[in-house]
Amino acid sequence: GALEQPPVFKAVRHWAGIERLKPEECEEWQSNSQLMFVLAELRRLEHCCRAAGMKVPLQQVLAGKDELPLPDGRRLRGGEIEVVKKETDETEDLPDLPPVDPRLWRKTFLWQIISAVTLALVMKISLWYQEEQTLASGNASMEL
Repeated sequence: GALEQPPVFKAVRHWAGIERLKPEECEEWQSNSQLMFVLAELRRLEHCCRAAGMKVPLQQVLAGKDELPLPDGRRLRGGEIEVVKKETDETEDLPDLPPVDPRLWRKTFLWQIISAVTLALVMKISLWYQEEQTLASGNASMEL
């Protein structure tokens, strides 16, 4: 194909930033219609890739491949998007969950209330103990 021709290959490497050429070498490109067509197609591909949120798949382009895996798991082949089905799905082997008892929320709520009351009692006792310690240390300093 066109990418196998040395001037086109050099221009593509220059366009991709792999091997930059001198401006004098690039001036003759305007007269090469095949080279200009390839560069226009690369710019179009770059625009499509940006819209898809991905980089230009330069390795696939240089290899002449007509297949591209997309970031969302689909595949672009021959200009058509194909949905790739996974051969094995791990979720198919899992058993179904048992049904949820609608009255279970009461038990959960009761345990949350018990936890909150217990925490409040522990905090109240620790504050009461801390106040006693403060008063006892204050009385001890007054006796001196």
